[in-house]
Amino acid sequence: MFLQLARQDLSNLQEFNILGAWSFTSESLRQFLMCSKAPIRTLSIDNCFFTDDHLDVVVHCLQNTLKTLRLRLHIRNRLNEESVIRAKGFVDVLEIENFDNYRFTPSILTLE
Repeated sequence: MFLQLARQDLSNLQEFNILGAWSFTSESLRQFLMCSKAPIRTLSIDNCFFTDDHLDVVVHCLQNTLKTLRLRLHIRNRLNEESVIRAKGFVDVLEIENFDNYRFTPSILTLE
């Protein structure tokens, strides 16, 4: 699906939200971001399978445009602290919220 979407004219796409229980590889995300050439400034990912590899792809592909990254991830998708710190170097706002099924963790990591 990402490749089909990348074939569209996304030259004005500045905000991209991925919502729902999607599961996609970091490679398919990389292909989408590279092929679409969308100038994404705000990326929100909610309830998706997301790993350090996905975060590295986002940073690499969007390092010149991304300003805000919001991640709302299931508790099992813990990100490595080093990856988070590296990502913070490329964005103005990084918000990471973890939840466990029906319960949100009390803390939201916001780095500004």
